[in-house]
Amino acid sequence: MRFVLACLAVFGLVLGSSAVAPVLAAHDYAMQAEQPQPPQPPPSGEIDVDITTTTDADWWANPVWIGIGAVALLLIVVLIVMASRGGTTVIKE
Repeated sequence: MRFVLACLAVFGLVLGSSAVAPVLAAHDYAMQAEQPQPPQPPPSGEIDVDITTTTDADWWANPVWIGIGAVALLLIVVLIVMASRGGTTVIKE
């Protein structure tokens, strides 16, 4: 019974939020449209695009390598714990 009520509550929240979202978005748009906009200068015809890229980061600072290292460290810890439990299984006939 609790599961059914929880599902109905989640379903109601999803439907309620999806019905209210367009109304709130329209209200925000209307509020922005009412504010006076400063005059824009006419375009000059020239576009200055300056793109600079830097590759100063070291490989070990990359989040992908940090994640791979964390998974490897976790795997090593699990292997050590499993090896330390040890023990043998003796089956009596």
